[in-house]
Parts: sequence; structure tokens; C-alpha cells
Amino acid sequence: MRLRDIDNKYGFMDEQEISLKLGVSMFPEEVPKHLFHYTSVEGLQGIINSNSLWATHYSFLNDPTEMIYGIKLLRQVLFERFLNTGNINLDRILEWYMSENFDFTQTSTDTYLISFCESGDLLSQWRGYSNGGGFSIGFEVDNLFNFPPEGVRFGKVIYSKDQQISILTNKIDAITKKYLAIPPTSEEELSQINSYFYKAFEALIKSTICLFKDNAFNEEHEWRVIYFKSHFDDKKDDIKFRVNQQKMIPYVELKLYERTGLYTNTLPIRFIYYGPTLSPHHTEKSIRMFLDQNKRSQCRLIRSRIPFV
Repeated sequence: MRLRDIDNKYGFMDEQEISLKLGVSMFPEEVPKHLFHYTSVEGLQGIINSNSLWATHYSFLNDPTEMIYGIKLLRQVLFERFLNTGNINLDRILEWYMSENFDFTQTSTDTYLISFCESGDLLSQWRGYSNGGGFSIGFEVDNLFNFPPEGVRFGKVIYSKDQQISILTNKIDAITKKYLAIPPTSEEELSQINSYFYKAFEALIKSTICLFKDNAFNEEHEWRVIYFKSHFDDKKDDIKFRVNQQKMIPYVELKLYERTGLYTNTLPIRFIYYGPTLSPHHTEKSIRMFLDQNKRSQCRLIRSRIPFV
């Protein structure tokens, strides 16, 4: 039986589409007019020159514990609420995700992330990116996601643990109910169903916990672009590498811009804040020259109100 036939018969794709359907998928919060991406001077130069945003592989984020937090929460929810479903096959599947052996590297897709903040002048972010000068790039959100690439979703980061548990519980409950509703079938078909269920479950969970962070970070008011790249994707050459603190960081360039209108075929950059620096005059002059040379004269360049950190 083909995967499409399995989906048509049992409807797992309804849940998978929440995570992987082409286009933008969000939680229902109102989206701000502008969102800001903090980066270094090398990052700013690369984004402008490539006319793309850089999605970093999740294993190489500034805080490598972020995904560990989500996986621990997944295990907690499964153990407390789905330990015994009454279906031996489903129990075996869920036990895999409860085990210490499970991690994101064993799934069928790699995950790349881009982070945004609602504020373009935030002290905690400057401390992470300043190092003599950092930047926050302000994007017009309405013009950023009109034609998102395949495998991209966008959502607001959730910091409340109670809300995270509720979201995970509801999504797991919905997809496991579909599994439990499967009537008796042949061993061959059940094997195919289980294989497909693994993929649908992983896609659902992965896209969900990528938007979970510890409440200690709630001042960031973060939003994220999440890009899922299949391990079976033939386009291996679109993975690029940059150097940061003596490490090679894998990333993917995403062309998130509209095809017509004010920002035709160009990133909708409205503002650029430059962070606390000992030489604001030289910073502003050089960045203005750089923007003018790259036909970005319309970008408003703003100095941070925060003293040098």
C-alpha cells in the first residue's frame, strides 16, 4: 500500500500537515508588524549579500540545551499521560520516544532555525551578539512570508510550561486516537501503517517542541522560522558552512521575500539597529555606505539606546 493510500484511509496526514504542509503554519497569536533578527557584523554582511536569511542547524544554536528541554518535556508528557494506551503496537512506538536513546538526529529530517525578537533593542540580545558591535535587522513581517519555501513553518515561541504540556498533550492525543481507531488489518498493512505513523508523529512533535523554551527566556518574545530538510533530499549542496568561534556551523539560505510589490525579490528589511559600541560614528558611516552600495538606502539605521555593555 502506498503512503498516500495509508493517509487517505487513516488520516495521519491531517496531523502531519500541521507541521510539514507547504507554506506558513502558526499558532493563533497576532503577528507583530515588525520582527528583529539579531546577528553579528559577519551575519549582517552575509544576509545582505546573499539576499537571504540563514537558518542554522539546531545542533549548533547558541544554546544547545534548547532541544534537550523539549525532548525532556515530551518524555514527561508521554510517561504521565500515554504510558498505557491499551494497544501493544502503539505502546511500543511511544516507548521509543520515552527512551533515553531517542534524539532528533535519528529522525528523517534535519531541522534548521531562524530566531526573531519582537524588540530590536534588547539588552540580553546585545550581550549575546555585541562583542564590539552587533546588529538587529527589522523585517516587515507581512512581506516576509508570502511565498515560503517547501518545508518552512513560522510560529511564536511558547515559554509557559503549563501551556507547553497542554499543547503537546492535545496533539499527541489527537494523532494517537486516529491510530487507536484503526480496525484489524493484515500484518503487512500494519507494518506500513506503523512506519508512516512514526514519520507523522515525529513531524508533529518536532515542529511543536522547536517552539518551546524555558520560561527564563520569556523576555525575548521570540518567534521562529523552522525549516525541515529531509535526509533524502537530493539538494545536498544547499547546505553551507560559516565559521564562528573556531567551529564550522551548517546553515541553509532561505529566500523569504515576495515576488511582486515594494520588496520584489528582496528581503523586506525596514530597520537596522546597531548595538552598543565604542565607535558609533564609524559604525554608522560604514554600515550606511554598505547599505547604499547594496541598494538598501531605504533602510533606517538606528543606534541602540543602551550604553556600551
